Amino acid sequence: EIGIDTDSGMYSRFNGPWMAFVTSYDFMLGNTDIEGWENGYYELIAIPLFIFFSFFVVLVMLNLLIALMADGYTVVMETQSKAKIKERASIIVGIEKTLPSKSFQNRDMFPTWVHALAVEKPGS
Repeated sequence: EIGIDTDSGMYSRFNGPWMAFVTSYDFMLGNTDIEGWENGYYELIAIPLFIFFSFFVVLVMLNLLIALMADGYTVVMETQSKAKIKERASIIVGIEKTLPSKSFQNRDMFPTWVHALAVEKPGS
């Protein structure tokens, strides 16, 4: 009457709250083949196990992503101070290259200095 064909069997997978939940979850995952489980002997074990497994896999993958991001963050934080000093030195060199060489003779404005980076030995 309102333009929805309910006789086609398309809505039979939503015939109760349990199957409506399972079908909706199946659609979220990409429409896997659960039709064979509906009338099977192990339906009460297979479908909850499928839901648990798919949820557990997502949880493990997110945990892996968090671990990878934390490891990357640790590496960046270890090299942050050295990278900051190197970037500051490259900015100073870039600015000094734009100045005429005559201006470097004034030692009040351009004192002689050296900044060295040394490699840290493990354990020190």
